[in-house]
Amino acid sequence: MRSLGARPIDVLEKDQAVMTPLPPIPPVTGLRCRVRLARDYYVRVDSVDYLVHPRMIGRLVDVTATLTRVVVLCGVEIVADHPRCWAKRVSVTDPARVAAAKSLRASFAEQKRVRGCWSDGRS
Repeated sequence: MRSLGARPIDVLEKDQAVMTPLPPIPPVTGLRCRVRLARDYYVRVDSVDYLVHPRMIGRLVDVTATLTRVVVLCGVEIVADHPRCWAKRVSVTDPARVAAAKSLRASFAEQKRVRGCWSDGRS
């Protein structure tokens, strides 16, 4: 009361009269960034790693983290959508994306075997 010079209830009407209206579109909240997806196909938000679809490796993806979700977009396509995890140093995975990564690795190994291109010089 000392700093206001009156009780808060007494100055409430005056305070509300000078307040501006809220904007018609809510402001963007949370974290946003654009990263190139690394070979391990995880994005890190704070200290938590979130799994992204492995076919996006090497592409730029947009990461949006709110209080409840972490969403990763490549263009307009959602390539990851996870509940936000507030633990420290945890990896959040999705069994379907782990299976997709395994399938992509097997396909890549088969293509290398068929072409006879081995990184250690074998033919």
